Amino acid sequence: MPLSLQVVPTTAPDDVRSFPFGYFEQFSLAGQQIGRAVYAPGWRWSEHVAPLVGTSSCQVEHIGLVTAGRAAVRMDDGTEVIIAAGDLFSIPAGHDSWVLGDEEYVSLHFLGAQDYAARSPERRMPLASVRPPTPIDPHDAADFSWGDGCEGWTLLADPQLHVVRERMPAGTAEQRHQHEHTAQLYVILDGEATVEVSGDEMVVTTGQSIELPKGVTHQIRNETADPLEFLVASSQAPRQDRIDLP
Repeated sequence: MPLSLQVVPTTAPDDVRSFPFGYFEQFSLAGQQIGRAVYAPGWRWSEHVAPLVGTSSCQVEHIGLVTAGRAAVRMDDGTEVIIAAGDLFSIPAGHDSWVLGDEEYVSLHFLGAQDYAARSPERRMPLASVRPPTPIDPHDAADFSWGDGCEGWTLLADPQLHVVRERMPAGTAEQRHQHEHTAQLYVILDGEATVEVSGDEMVVTTGQSIELPKGVTHQIRNETADPLEFLVASSQAPRQDRIDLP
């Protein structure tokens, strides 16, 4: 059967399999199952996916491409490799893997997408019963650093809601940037932020928030002598479509 012209937006997956620190999306294209893995810093297969599938190591074969970040892969026989953005990979069944560094890891999967992170029959239960809601302490969350001494903690990495808590020392600023498809909300927890949106500047203080629609150029700065703490809630993983600007 000849192929038909088809375009599948990555914002509309057929299925999403969520687990702590990440998720795996499935797309149908030309009769094939394509997957996209998105893992936050701190994710590890043996800790965050194994409890769902009921095996001690991943028994799915993978062929794919890393589009962002870095990860380590260790086979059951002890062989270990590192894969990074731009690498094509073929990984046999029987392995563990985990994110390296403080950058979000993203990869496309052309083989194994249908079976990856599928719950075993005895574990087919609502996700809430596998991962019940619990209070999140930033000290227990995956942490990362950015800019000039700025810190962040990933509190939630869900395909439709990504939440981080960030801290900026006095006199620091993030890189001016925009997101093509991601809408965001900044909530100031403590301090005073100067936020530039499409060239306009405004001051946002403790308890206030500011909406950043998708596509707008923005930058947050701490121009005070005190630390600034805030939450960033995003409609998807924000590094998927981030474009840094001068």
